[in-house]
Amino acid sequence: MNSLIEQKRKNIKVIDLPRKDLRPYVTFSCSSCGKTTNVATETLERYHTVKIKCPCGSVTQYVINRRSAFRKKTNLPVDILVITAQSSKTPVKATGYVDDISVTGMGIITPTYNSFEIGDVIEAHFELPLNNREKVEKRCVVVCKDDKTKRIGVKFIDSETSDPRIAAFVKS
Repeated sequence: MNSLIEQKRKNIKVIDLPRKDLRPYVTFSCSSCGKTTNVATETLERYHTVKIKCPCGSVTQYVINRRSAFRKKTNLPVDILVITAQSSKTPVKATGYVDDISVTGMGIITPTYNSFEIGDVIEAHFELPLNNREKVEKRCVVVCKDDKTKRIGVKFIDSETSDPRIAAFVKS
């Protein structure tokens, strides 16, 4: 049974969906034989997952990633200080952990995720595990919530350019 689960995991991949004005097609490759096929980017815009069947008989499922920047999975503790709340039920302080991070934002899993509203402005305090445990403070706006994963998605708003420390961590 474990080999069947491993085979299914092997045939599930993540593919980034570029803007169609940057690249008009996406190239898919077969997990078994390596044969490639191109599919128009605009055809994929309405799907979250697609299955590509190769002439060799192999079927590969792709999860489509629409994010503008690569996110690195993490498990970093984070302290949250609410600066501006959209609702009176938003807590003043909260804790959790950074589930994933990119140069543009991050996902935070917190037990109080349900109290946050889209538009809340927060300050996140966390340490990056770089050479000297970089302490980072980022002002963010809550842009999404997910009840299933108890997660909020935040976008960094404190600078026009990406933070070099975060960029270095994401690349590591």
